[in-house]
Amino acid sequence: MATFDVKPSSNRKPAGKAEAPNEPFKRAIASCTRAMARDRELEIAFTADKPALVRGPEGARARLPEPPRKPNPREAAILRGLADSMALRLACHNEAIHRRYAPLDPASRALFDAVEQTRVEAIGARRMEGVASNLTAMLDDRYHRSPFAQARDRDEAPLEDAVAMLVRESTTHDAVLQVVKQTKPANLETVELFDVFRGKNVPEGQKSLAYAFTYRAADKTLTDAEVNAAHAKVVDAFKAQLKATVRE
Repeated sequence: MATFDVKPSSNRKPAGKAEAPNEPFKRAIASCTRAMARDRELEIAFTADKPALVRGPEGARARLPEPPRKPNPREAAILRGLADSMALRLACHNEAIHRRYAPLDPASRALFDAVEQTRVEAIGARRMEGVASNLTAMLDDRYHRSPFAQARDRDEAPLEDAVAMLVRESTTHDAVLQVVKQTKPANLETVELFDVFRGKNVPEGQKSLAYAFTYRAADKTLTDAEVNAAHAKVVDAFKAQLKATVRE
């Protein structure tokens, strides 16, 4: 007698190849980048090549690093920062105007380009807290990888990077100015950011900002006690609201 091996049939479709764990993250990055750039057709590729943004006759193409299979929060923020930087360049930069005013000297052109990139990034950072956080992560990573990390003094830092950092800090330090505005110290005339430093003796991920506060009264000469009392309010507010370490 013949025997038959009969197995129950199923109408379920065979399972397809499982997608990589980082695919949803990549789709989210691509969607946010296109939305911020205001370009639905923006071509975005994740590769092992150096990140780049290219504009051509057929449209813009953004090349971003391939993220790890399971990126940690820092890795995710750095990649978001790169994408945000490119999106802001597309949304806020006018290539024709930039080309019209760009200097011919290569060193001056590098400086001009760096400040322009800082300007477009500052627009996004000032309007969106998440973008500001992403850009900070990206820039911290970039400067730790750049000659800044090996610089023994300020003269060794690339000029365009140093100037861009100063411009960036001066256009994105709204939190500091907001605290000063809320505190309303008596007879405060001006607040000026004049130095930014990352490196030796500054914890990783942090920066040192140097400000000049000018106090002046129109009708009298202020005493040291009056200036110190007004400034103490600002210092206390920085410590309480920004969790800042203030060197006096």
